Amino acid sequence: MTEASAQIQPKRLTFTIPGRLGAWQRTRVDTRNGLRVFNSDKLRSDQGIIRQIAWVAMRDQHCVQLQGPLRLTVETFRTRPASWSAKKQAAAVWITTKPDFDNTLKLVADALNNLVYGDDAQIADGRHIKQYASQNCVVVTLEELGPG
Repeated sequence: MTEASAQIQPKRLTFTIPGRLGAWQRTRVDTRNGLRVFNSDKLRSDQGIIRQIAWVAMRDQHCVQLQGPLRLTVETFRTRPASWSAKKQAAAVWITTKPDFDNTLKLVADALNNLVYGDDAQIADGRHIKQYASQNCVVVTLEELGPG
C-alpha cells in the first residue's frame, strides 16, 4: 500500500455486534439516596460492547472519526422463537416486538459519540431494520453524506 492510499479516509464504517442488544433507557433518579442519577447496568454494558466493537472496526478499517452529516443504519437480526409453529416461523420476516426502533437507534447513536463521530447530532438520516434470521446480531453502518 502506498503512503498516498494509506491516507485516504473511508467514508463508511460497518461492524457487526454478535448477540442481542437491549434498548436505550431514560436516565433514572433514585430519590431514596438523595436524588442520585444513574443509568441501568444493562444500558452501560451494551454501550460498552458497542464502543469496543466500533473501536476495533475503526482500527481494522483504518477509519478516523467521521465528519459532517451522517447516515446511520442499524439492522437487527434475531432468531425466531422456538415455541412458534413451523408455519408461523416460515411466514415471519419482520420483527414487530420490543425494543422499539427509535430506542435501539438512540442506544447505538449515543454509544458512538466522541468515538466514531463527534456528536450524534451529525446523524441526518437514520434507519432501523428488524428482521428474523438464523442468528442474533446487529449490523451497524455509518456513512458520510457529503458536505453539510
